[in-house]
Amino acid sequence: MHNNQITDIFPISGLTNLTNLSLYNNQISDIYPLVENTGLGSGDDLYLNPNPFSQEALNVHIPILESRGFATLEYPTTPNNYAACYPNPARNETGVFVNNSLEWQGNFIRNADYDVWLGETADNLVNVGNGTLVSDTLYSFTPTLNANTDYWWKVRAVTATDTIWSGLWNFTTGEEVYFTVDFTATYRAGYLPLSVQFTDTTDGTPISWQWDFDNDGNIDATDQHPNWTYNVPGTYTVSLTVNNGTSLESTETKSDFIFVFDSGIQPIHSFDVNPINLGNTFYDYMPGSYNACPIQVQDNGSVYISYHAQETEGSNRYVYTSYIDNSGLLVGTERNYPEDYRSGYAGSDIDPNSGDPLVAWHGDVDNDGSAEISIGYDNYHQSGALITLSSPFEVMDNEDYGGTIYQ
Repeated sequence: MHNNQITDIFPISGLTNLTNLSLYNNQISDIYPLVENTGLGSGDDLYLNPNPFSQEALNVHIPILESRGFATLEYPTTPNNYAACYPNPARNETGVFVNNSLEWQGNFIRNADYDVWLGETADNLVNVGNGTLVSDTLYSFTPTLNANTDYWWKVRAVTATDTIWSGLWNFTTGEEVYFTVDFTATYRAGYLPLSVQFTDTTDGTPISWQWDFDNDGNIDATDQHPNWTYNVPGTYTVSLTVNNGTSLESTETKSDFIFVFDSGIQPIHSFDVNPINLGNTFYDYMPGSYNACPIQVQDNGSVYISYHAQETEGSNRYVYTSYIDNSGLLVGTERNYPEDYRSGYAGSDIDPNSGDPLVAWHGDVDNDGSAEISIGYDNYHQSGALITLSSPFEVMDNEDYGGTIYQ
């Protein structure tokens, strides 16, 4: 088998009765199949010089062969710096991610380009693309892979004067499974030192966890539900990466998730329910500034809010009411009175007998240029659904007092 320009010796891994093997003067860079062939060793003769051995072949695989007691073992003592080696996925690895990248080491003196050959059988590889330098001598290529499929691949180094093939490598992909990563924390704000219990709530079956509690790129904990103490004030981004032990990995990052304060600094409020947008078209919300008492909480935990707003800049200001149920869901928003007159300055309360919200406001109901006080009610509490307020009735008419009535 010598003097044949052989590049791949993969079939030799299964030939267990060899006693004299001459492979010199070929183009072999990867001798892992000889390592796999445990029948080769004591008393046998193995001739491998010359061949363009990779760094891995010379530094990892030759020492293994030397330990087996060959009668003759001849090999090159200088590696070929272009030969691709140290494949990832590892040889014969199973359960590989379908979104996994192919990686290898090579180009130890920076004069080679690499192309990748891939296929579902060893004898039908096609050129699928070129490797990209990741760092130092690490190269990568990301192919399109199918789940539960055997793949064979090799890498070709091309220089100005030579071509060196890697060995033939094999891996098998796993199931195409995805995680929905999530986590919670007992405290999101507090004073120094702030001790926080984190809980993984990932939807799936991960078996490993990597937590980064301060967004510095370092792994701070590997427990599923770790506790972490913050000793420096600041705002912290937290990320969790989970893995199923074979090929599936996913990360969730929560920006500005933890607020840590020095003594004397008041913490920012952390909402149990995220803020709710009452309407996207309103130009001018003003709850609390001009409104008397805009928010009322009913005894069933739901919230009633009144406010005045403009639908567009320059349009009339109207009074609106919104109802938020006890789960935090915005049921609806409606204008208090459908007539097109300017109104505002709403105040609200809850009828202690019926539980119905009451709202009072002022507006120019009779279109005489001055505002009257009006009042209306709705039965959110009883029906659980937003219903238009009852027709308002005037409490006071400005004409009785010679001017505008203000709440």
